[in-house]
Amino acid sequence: MYCHVCGFPDSDKPGTVRYYPEKQQALCTYCAANTPAKVSYEEFVKRYFPGAHNDYERRNDPLFVPLSVRRDFYEDYKTSTYTLHEYMAHTRETMI
Repeated sequence: MYCHVCGFPDSDKPGTVRYYPEKQQALCTYCAANTPAKVSYEEFVKRYFPGAHNDYERRNDPLFVPLSVRRDFYEDYKTSTYTLHEYMAHTRETMI
């Protein structure tokens, strides 16, 4: 097993990487201490992409966000050391 944030392998020091349900991922001791609890995928999509849809027939609509993009952003959020609020501020700031 590997830490989902830093990539530290449990084989280097057995017992240092474990699954944290509230953080929804396997983390090493260091990253567990520095990673806040994560919201569910549904809550993330609701707050990060408000009003978004994935109806391909309406793909020219500015609210069209493919499921693959939603999943990629959620995986990136989960492996960050940010709260949802911090993640939103950081990623939106870098897109401007």
